[in-house]
Amino acid sequence: MGSRAKSPTPRIEPPEEPVPSEQTLAEYQAAWEDEVSRLAEEQAEAVPSEQELAENEAAWEEEVLRIAKEHEEGRAESIPWEQVRAQLFGERS
Repeated sequence: MGSRAKSPTPRIEPPEEPVPSEQTLAEYQAAWEDEVSRLAEEQAEAVPSEQELAENEAAWEEEVLRIAKEHEEGRAESIPWEQVRAQLFGERS
């Protein structure tokens, strides 16, 4: 029987990019914290103010009252939910 040649031990290559130093890690951490802070501020700005909420609520109330008045005066008509559901989702068995 012939002897099998052992496969050579693979050579471990150093990483192509240097391993981050403590300073680099601190820079990454600071950048991450800045990004989290920026995103938090962006989200906070998206929340409506009390005045905007009050204005929106007043506009919705006005719209609901307008629709109710049209309905009472016979200028608007309701469609039963069962009919709307059937039109949107098809007949249910």
